[in-house]
Amino acid sequence: MTIAQDLDLSPQQERTLALQADHPEQLFRVEARYRLQADLEPADVAARLREVMARHEVLRLFLPSGGEKPSASALLDPGDALRFETCPAEEAEDRLAELRAPILGKGPILRALFIEHPGGAAALHLIAPATNADASTLDLLVAELLSRLEGSVSPTQTAPPHAAIVEDRLDRGRLESSKDLLQRWQEHLFAAPRVLEFPFGPTASGVEEFEPAALEMPVAADALAGFKRASEGTDCSLADWMLAAWRALLWRMSGEADLVLGLRVDARDSSSTATLGPLSSDVPCHIALTPELSFRELVQRARTAREDVSSSELFFSWALPGAHAEHDPSGDGFSFLFADHLGTHPPSAHRLECPAPFEMRLVLEGEANRPRLRLSYNAARIARSDAERTLERLETLLASAARSAERAVARLEVLGAAEREQILRDGAGPPCPAPPFATIQAQFEARAAAIPDAPAVHFEDGTLTYRELNERANRLAHHLRGLGVGPNTFVGILLRPSFELMVAIFGVLKAGGG
Repeated sequence: MTIAQDLDLSPQQERTLALQADHPEQLFRVEARYRLQADLEPADVAARLREVMARHEVLRLFLPSGGEKPSASALLDPGDALRFETCPAEEAEDRLAELRAPILGKGPILRALFIEHPGGAAALHLIAPATNADASTLDLLVAELLSRLEGSVSPTQTAPPHAAIVEDRLDRGRLESSKDLLQRWQEHLFAAPRVLEFPFGPTASGVEEFEPAALEMPVAADALAGFKRASEGTDCSLADWMLAAWRALLWRMSGEADLVLGLRVDARDSSSTATLGPLSSDVPCHIALTPELSFRELVQRARTAREDVSSSELFFSWALPGAHAEHDPSGDGFSFLFADHLGTHPPSAHRLECPAPFEMRLVLEGEANRPRLRLSYNAARIARSDAERTLERLETLLASAARSAERAVARLEVLGAAEREQILRDGAGPPCPAPPFATIQAQFEARAAAIPDAPAVHFEDGTLTYRELNERANRLAHHLRGLGVGPNTFVGILLRPSFELMVAIFGVLKAGGG
């Protein structure tokens, strides 16, 4: 182990270290799983992995948590920086739970689990702190690992190191005016709502409990076809389309039209595409939205928002001239995020990226002809069923937009047939049978049978009991039937208020008239 002297950290590394200090029970990390060719020996994989780590200091760099620039940073030996374990597939989840524990002491930095499947198949699951790696780092690491196992040369062997990239970008940032970036971050982040009301409860960034989980779904063929039709002749990408759909769904679910999303952006350029290290960052992305806006117009706004992000913004720091760290409104990060990793990751990789607490992060990944969406969410606050419902609603919205991109965002369908039916069923409540039908005269006769001697009518100084009123009404009913009164027969009554009026009313009803 050697002490790292005069170490420059990127702003995102410093933010992650500060977060880690505030959340010591949580490892802010990136992880991914890769399929390996059959019959690889775990010992060979571990040995080659240590060789890769020996070449890349960022994978061996121990950074103590804290808000200030670390003074006790150290470069670990590859053997100390790597924790390599092997287990059968049925034990993988339990072992991974142990490997996700925060770093205690000095290391290990990279955790690797060699998962053995029946029939000789295997997978390698990697976990690294967000201070040392991003999603692209793990992909590049595995690419070099596989090259070494095959005896070939990897592009990472000629890439500039992470420390050199950070030093160069920070020098450029100190020379450039940070005024515009400062204004942009302040405007976006101070305007961002910190709490959103969703059907499944309020959500906010900076939550005390954070337990990342993920779901995924393929992009439906009809949605992909609709995007291709709508984007023909334009410069809009599938990422623009998905960002617009995500923004529209969050508005439809929360009613918040002024939401600021976090947009995951990679700082690697043509000279550093193969550089390992945390060179990705979340930056503010504000897309103005109004109900009458068409989905096509929203896609154009999403494209503009993505294009407006400059590379220097990834190295914006509240420590630069004109900025004040104590006024940093970003808190623990963004509640809702979007990332475009389409075509940039191996199709076999299964990943989770959580460099800071969040509520939901939508990632577009996979291949151009087989894209898929991954929804990472905070399982400490959002139930899996609610996350699944969110993906289902996104799928419905994408299908609706695919049928007509000119439709107003407010009129896009969000509820699928199954959820719509469930809502109607829940809203209707349990069946309520109607009471047995009983006519007025039937209710009166039941009352007369139950309490015959009770007073039924009071008039002036006299009283009729139920029995007396019933008997007199029966006599009148028999007389009326003899005169031809029956169902659907109208009988007029012209009497002043009296006992006779009540006898006449019940007599006509008993005869079947009305």
